[in-house]
Amino acid sequence: MKKLLIVASSSFIFLFFTSLISMFLNIFEFKNYGISFIIGCGIIILSIVFLILYLNLKVQVILYLIYFINIIAMGFLIKTWHMYKGYNLDLSVFLLISLACIGYLLIFYLLSFIPLFNKHFKIFVAVYLILSIIGYVILIDLTKTDYLSTYGYYMIIEIGFIFALSIYSNNIKDLIKSICVSTFMIIIVAIIMIIIMLDGDFDLDFIDGDLDFMSPKDQIKRNSQLR
Repeated sequence: MKKLLIVASSSFIFLFFTSLISMFLNIFEFKNYGISFIIGCGIIILSIVFLILYLNLKVQVILYLIYFINIIAMGFLIKTWHMYKGYNLDLSVFLLISLACIGYLLIFYLLSFIPLFNKHFKIFVAVYLILSIIGYVILIDLTKTDYLSTYGYYMIIEIGFIFALSIYSNNIKDLIKSICVSTFMIIIVAIIMIIIMLDGDFDLDFIDGDLDFMSPKDQIKRNSQLR
């Protein structure tokens, strides 16, 4: 349960502050969405530089810095998307989207305790993510709302946090490392955005050692520190 609280709160903070930064950027008059996208990608590159620095120095505070740098990068990416699509979401919508993503994480966590899913956990993770994508595609095809595409990008980030929840952690430091790495799902977000925008005429091994992929239920049995 302790691990769930840490991952869920880290996820909410990441998404909510992404939303605040995206809204804050409205005060700047970008000539086009390409500028904000380039800035966002530049910040991602800066984050990767800090990651390389961490791998060499092993200083824990760098991980926290990476986490917040990636929040800023994601804020620029969401701002880019809203400029491209002409969206103007208010804070309440952003908040609901963020909470929906937390709900997505909690559903995964609760389902993982079902004996069948726990026994075949890796298959369960794959099926859960595939069904999530299929369900999202159907939903966005049936509805034409401003917030659904934004939710899709937030859900990509949330998938990273699901991986952080699923990877066994020996201690809090390992968990923080997993959470930090999960935020690099912003790279996937950037790739999807550039592919879509180009189509519409556009104006790595991070963790030491082997990953032990394990259901939250089994992690609790194995490591009492993260209960």
